[in-house]
Amino acid sequence: MPTRDLKSQHSLEPLSHVLVAVSLEDREQWALRRALALPLAPGGRITALHVVEPPQVRSLAALAQDDTDEATLLRTAKKTLAAAVKSAQPSWAKTPVTVNTEVVMGEPATEIMTLARTQNVDLVVLGRQARRRTLRRAVMGSTAERVTRQGKRPLIVVARSPAGPYSHALLAVDLDKHFKTRAEAAGEASCALVKRILGMQAQVTLLHAYSVPFEGFITPAYASGNRGEFGQAIRDAAQSTLDNIRAHASTLGLDAHILLEEGDARARIIERAESEKADLIVVRTHGRSALTRLLIGSVAAWVVAAARCDVLIDRAP
Repeated sequence: MPTRDLKSQHSLEPLSHVLVAVSLEDREQWALRRALALPLAPGGRITALHVVEPPQVRSLAALAQDDTDEATLLRTAKKTLAAAVKSAQPSWAKTPVTVNTEVVMGEPATEIMTLARTQNVDLVVLGRQARRRTLRRAVMGSTAERVTRQGKRPLIVVARSPAGPYSHALLAVDLDKHFKTRAEAAGEASCALVKRILGMQAQVTLLHAYSVPFEGFITPAYASGNRGEFGQAIRDAAQSTLDNIRAHASTLGLDAHILLEEGDARARIIERAESEKADLIVVRTHGRSALTRLLIGSVAAWVVAAARCDVLIDRAP
């Protein structure tokens, strides 16, 4: 894809349509409350979607206290969803927004991705759902994990109760030494998305974690004399790219600073999000192949599962 298309991937127009997936079993409704507090364009709207899985029909029948047909049960769910939307408006949100409600039957991840595509939404919001445990798959619900891996729209996975608008994003920058211009364009596109979601006067930390390739295989003679120079060359190249991304972020009105560190990207993202007190982590995914989706699980899905704050998944073309 040409670099100019990467740069123009995200406009600077405010969000006009946000899709939020709502679980009626979730009493706290973190995802719904977060969606209602996002900065939207004048006339912007939110679609609140609840997906009824076939096994849930019996639960809805119990809620209705009657052996009614499927259509009646779906109406009961829609009534419950409307009540959830009404009660979820954050007290600190500036203005009420228009919310359309949708209740459909099917597999949640499939229905979320289908509606996001057919209505061409700007952003999808959903909750991580599962509570924190020791294993990654126990931490993130299956719906959140599948939409993280396979979705094609930018996605916010909400991990905690919203306390206010987002104010500080940690943007994990993936650099490719062979395609410097492309890496810069990707970073600039992510900055544009951050601007749309955080709005005015947002703070952004640009983080790149690097490793020295084949470090364990470097001969002692080389390591003693040149290893430091090799690592410095990697740092210098990364710093140059990050400086250009930061300059672009400044033109968008973002207050950006750089962290360039050696180490595993996943661990550094989690550590620095906490030390920098970021309330949103931004991770950009690449490609659409089955192999790429598998590899995404080792970075984006891992970060979503481990982070203590919300995570924004930016989609590369």
